[in-house]
Amino acid sequence: MSQTIQGSVFSIPVRVVGRFYSLPVSGATVLTFLPDSTNQTVETGPEGNATLAQLPPGSYNLRVTVPYGVRSIVKTSVLGPVNISIPVFSIAELLTVIMPPIAVAIAVVLLALKREHARRVAMPTTPPYPIAIPVAFCGACGKPLSPAEFFCTTCGTPRSRSTQPSPTPQLPASSSAPPPPPQ
Repeated sequence: MSQTIQGSVFSIPVRVVGRFYSLPVSGATVLTFLPDSTNQTVETGPEGNATLAQLPPGSYNLRVTVPYGVRSIVKTSVLGPVNISIPVFSIAELLTVIMPPIAVAIAVVLLALKREHARRVAMPTTPPYPIAIPVAFCGACGKPLSPAEFFCTTCGTPRSRSTQPSPTPQLPASSSAPPPPPQ
């Protein structure tokens, strides 16, 4: 004895499009898990279209794999004939979303490097004015001392803080020498 069970099945058109610009994504694979634990796989054509054949009514998880894109899983219910549009991140979407900020960042870095290079080229290689090394003099004999000399090599006196040689006292012929300082 044979029994005939009548049921409805539907062919469901699927369109895979980019998430931002809704451009068709060709070469995407749509995998559908059927209620009897089998699956059905279709691939989208140049216009992003594919058809899932003979689906009985029910809830389905559609796994969409996009070439050079991001895999997506979409849950949908099929209760009758319906068109399914699945938005995904395709390579075109990723490039148009990711590339402009990267290009701007690169342009900003290049501009900063160019300005820094121009600034360094404009800097003089020698100081604009000579750097004067203060000359010190011996406090006793007035001999000029180099910056490294802290004692006079002639008389042994420590360097004077003055940058000018100490004047040699000239006594007038008619006066006597001043008295020595008190001790």
